[in-house]
Amino acid sequence: MTNLPVQIRPAATSDATVLVELIRQLGYEVDAQGVAERLTHLLSVPGQTVFVAEAGSNLIGWAHVFIAWQIESDCFAEIGGLVVDEHWRNKGVGGLLMHRAEAWARENGMSLVRLRSNITRETAHRFYSNLVYSYEKNQKVFTKKLG
Repeated sequence: MTNLPVQIRPAATSDATVLVELIRQLGYEVDAQGVAERLTHLLSVPGQTVFVAEAGSNLIGWAHVFIAWQIESDCFAEIGGLVVDEHWRNKGVGGLLMHRAEAWARENGMSLVRLRSNITRETAHRFYSNLVYSYEKNQKVFTKKLG
């Protein structure tokens, strides 16, 4: 953990424009309207939440966590995304966000948290390992655009 003046709170729809800039730091091209629409939807769906990290009036990170239901296994919490502003990385902010997401998972009856991380993000892999997440398996992701 950290002694930084960082507060973790539930996201609000008004946070969308700042979330766009954080998402772009990871190399994703997103538009503000799309992020605002998705955030508004996520915040209205039971079993989903987004937390943000603030330092003063600056939003410096976010984490999305949701309950995943699958027919072949018990439900679990999954981290849908985690981003910390590049100027705030390695200062404990990601750990604070993950701790809050894990607490939310426990509050919602989950005993397991999963996350996925791009194979190229080795720094992120070390971060998750340091938080005692264990590496489970490699997968290939297939997509198909529906016209």
